[in-house]
Amino acid sequence: MELVRSEDTKAKIKASMAETHARRKTQICRVFELKVSIRHNPKSVFEKLSNCFREAKWVINDMLSLSKDNPDNSMFDYKYTEHRDVVHYDKDKNPVTSTITLPSVLHRATVAQKKTDIINLAKAKKKGIKVGALKFKSEVNCIPIITGFTKILDASHITIPGFRKLKVNGLHQIEFEEYEIADAKLIRKASGYYVKLTIMLPKEPRNRTCKSVGLDFGIKNTITTSDNKTYDCKVQETEYLKYLSKMLNRHKKEKDSKRRWNCRKQLAREHEHVANIRKDICNKIYHDLVSNYDVIYIQDEQIKNWRQTWFGKQVQHSCMGALKQRIKMLVKADRAFVLSKWLPTTKMCPVCGAVNTIGLDERTYHCDCGYTKPRDWHSACNVLLFGTTKRAECVEHASAEVASSMPPSSTGLAQVAPLKRKLEAHCL
Repeated sequence: MELVRSEDTKAKIKASMAETHARRKTQICRVFELKVSIRHNPKSVFEKLSNCFREAKWVINDMLSLSKDNPDNSMFDYKYTEHRDVVHYDKDKNPVTSTITLPSVLHRATVAQKKTDIINLAKAKKKGIKVGALKFKSEVNCIPIITGFTKILDASHITIPGFRKLKVNGLHQIEFEEYEIADAKLIRKASGYYVKLTIMLPKEPRNRTCKSVGLDFGIKNTITTSDNKTYDCKVQETEYLKYLSKMLNRHKKEKDSKRRWNCRKQLAREHEHVANIRKDICNKIYHDLVSNYDVIYIQDEQIKNWRQTWFGKQVQHSCMGALKQRIKMLVKADRAFVLSKWLPTTKMCPVCGAVNTIGLDERTYHCDCGYTKPRDWHSACNVLLFGTTKRAECVEHASAEVASSMPPSSTGLAQVAPLKRKLEAHCL
């Protein structure tokens, strides 16, 4: 009878997963970070939140210490109910045994996430993959929450495990009649505590523009389009951030001083402020490109390596890398196309096809045939030209390959499901 029940349970789980997978195809994902209000929540709430993150660190370090004692962790088992008492170290590095008072849902989710990491790492080592070891945590800034235990009460309150009614800011952004909370996390930042919600919303029909654009990434003009439109995604360090960095260096020798601790907190808040500005600019540029163009063409530039050049600081203070990664995620939806970085988009003339050398100090492209254009605009136009040509070749090649593999009785290619996968394989 127990065997029948287990099989029924497995069948129900599979059916539920299949239903969820089918539902996700008709939904779109949105992520909201809701800040826990400092003014409207009692002090005990923040003490409890701080305690949650502290004990989550103890649990993770306890799991790592047990995993290092076992050579084979492919079947690592850690039951949170049996490890309520954990050993940690105080400021003087003396061992202290404490009882975990973390809410059971948060405790279980933390254990499940770290157990998965340990098991996957052990399996990768068995396959011969060179991977590093998991390190002990000095602090934990993210606690997962099991789906289904987070509910929105009203326009300003939310409930999470261990906190019945939590006042948060930003719930007014969720103005949708139909939504589904797919994931929830408790996050600690320099500016305070946040509840990060991943919400699934019904898809809306997209308005097609029938336009394509090529992008050129650079140093002077960070992003230039083939329509001769430029985006500036540089965010320089603020004067207050530079001041705090100098003050922290002055208090470098004072390790346990209160002034150094306050300076570190202020510096972390300022870094978060600058990072938020950079993220906001990236979101605005991405939304503008996606809403105005159907297909985006880019080169697979190694922007990470640009930081090692003379212009490394300018690249570091921009959001080019984050924007490139977001655009590359559109390849699966056939909304983006990535070209090889070795294509001569800057050197080639689109009129006569000649390849001319051009220095970094030359901001205008000249060809012997009389073609002249600004360097960045010229490169973006060539990206669009190469992209449309390569994309058409990929479509023809994949269509011919699919047609040759089909039986003679079949008619048309519209019903072929693997066409998109073949396109991605040939294009990237």
